[in-house]
Amino acid sequence: MLPWLIFQEFLKKVNMATSNSKYLNILSNISNARTQKLISIVLTLIALTLFGLFAINPTLSTIAKLRKEIDDYEVINQKLQDKIFALNSLQQAYSDLEIEVPTVLKAIPDSPLVPLFIGQIQSIAKDTNISVVQIQNSKVDLFKEFPTADKYHAYSFTFTGDGTYENIIRFIENVTNMQRVVGIDTSSIYNVENNNETLRLNFQGITYYKI
Repeated sequence: MLPWLIFQEFLKKVNMATSNSKYLNILSNISNARTQKLISIVLTLIALTLFGLFAINPTLSTIAKLRKEIDDYEVINQKLQDKIFALNSLQQAYSDLEIEVPTVLKAIPDSPLVPLFIGQIQSIAKDTNISVVQIQNSKVDLFKEFPTADKYHAYSFTFTGDGTYENIIRFIENVTNMQRVVGIDTSSIYNVENNNETLRLNFQGITYYKI
């Protein structure tokens, strides 16, 4: 029995020695310079991978997002520049027309202004040496009982005056060239009785206004 126990103890020691030799071989391999370099490279790659996952990847995502925002801002800025250019063009066009606005407003006033209009006709007749026989305007509706979609309205007038042929022509030209829009519907010129030099002008016209 004793020899068997001694043999078992011997086997255990042999096994332990064998295991220790394997560990020693591993340690010797680790201590090898080439193996250390390989291990350093592997550890470095692992560290870079982990760093890229947790640090570089979010940074790249942020950079991509910022680039997209910059592109969007550039598009918006270009559209704003186009709008500013268009507004400047409109402002310039309005400035060019601003001088003409009073003339346009006088061409079609926002009320009939009958007394003023009749006075202007009389003034033109005086300047062209036309003797006024009669001026009469038609009925003017200052207030519409039933509102309409029309923004512009008109009333007619008749004029009768005497003068030479040359003066009558100048009178008609001045009336049609008034700042206020005036149209002549019908006109007639004929001799005055017992006067070969004086002619009589009779015409019916129309002028406009808005309400």
